[in-house]
Parts: sequence; C-alpha cells; structure tokens
Amino acid sequence: MLTEIILAANMTVASHCSSVAEFAGHTMLARQEGVPVYQIARVLDEGDASPLLHAIVEQAYRTPRLSSHRQQAAVLDYQDEIYLICVEALR
Repeated sequence: MLTEIILAANMTVASHCSSVAEFAGHTMLARQEGVPVYQIARVLDEGDASPLLHAIVEQAYRTPRLSSHRQQAAVLDYQDEIYLICVEALR
C-alpha cells in the first residue's frame, strides 16, 4: 500500500512539473520570437496566474534573444531547467 502511495505521489509530481515545464517552454519560445513581456504579463494577470508562472516569465525574459539556429536549444534547455527545479521543490 505504501509503495502505491509513493508511486502515485511521484506521478503527480511528474505530471505537475511536466505541465509547468511545458508552460516554461512556450514562454521561452515567445521570448525568442520577440513577443513583448507585457503581452505575456497581461494574459497572466487576466487569468489570475500563480506567482510561479510570473516568475517563470520573468526568468525567461532575462534570457537574451538568440540567433534562430540556437533558439530551439534555448527553449528545450529552459524547459529542462524548470522541470528539474519543480521536481526538486516538490520532493
């Protein structure tokens, strides 16, 4: 029984962190494509988003825009970074 509870908790963490990382990836892609930060912030404010999502946006927009051939790597790296931070915070 304890094993099932631990597995369910780990799946919940993984599922939650995957969603957070996906948001981070979309945010970094928007950053790299030149979407202004105020547009992202406005959408978050309208949806009453959590401070976590605001922090993800702020961090992504502290990253410089890169040349087109390096943008996809930046998106994937940011997704991975946010996923790992999320998992560490929830375990």
